[in-house]
Amino acid sequence: MVAAPRYRSRFTISASSPASGPAPGGDATLAAFGFSFITRNTSVMLKRTHTCGELRLPHVGQNVSLCGWVNTYRDQGRGLSFVDLRDRDGLTQVVFDQEDSDSKMVADARTLRREDVVAISGVLRKRVGDANPKLATGEVELLAKKLEILNRTATPPI
Repeated sequence: MVAAPRYRSRFTISASSPASGPAPGGDATLAAFGFSFITRNTSVMLKRTHTCGELRLPHVGQNVSLCGWVNTYRDQGRGLSFVDLRDRDGLTQVVFDQEDSDSKMVADARTLRREDVVAISGVLRKRVGDANPKLATGEVELLAKKLEILNRTATPPI
């Protein structure tokens, strides 16, 4: 028995030719021999608008999409989770709050672990409470509205 993957694939695999019909050059012949066609599902993929290290106070109130790796995660309970998202330029804190976000997305966010690859979209806001002086982006945080898990990291064997 084959176990279902834990991640949602961004690719669709079909057993026949694409919906537009066979293309010139023998796609129907390839399908007759059992070859599959792989098409990318681009309707749900979020596109990055900023990098994690460039967000500052002048960006507050903007809709922002970030892509990167989960650096750390903190589950505070009561439907509140924090994720430090990392890319090549720095870190940004992302807030998943059940009062302001979809409950299914918050439940998915609670399953995130270190090095998972995600795309997150939401509204940038001034950080509630004190700023984090250790981070260049410590004065702002991203209130998540959409979460797309691009890849899950396997548990290391150590």
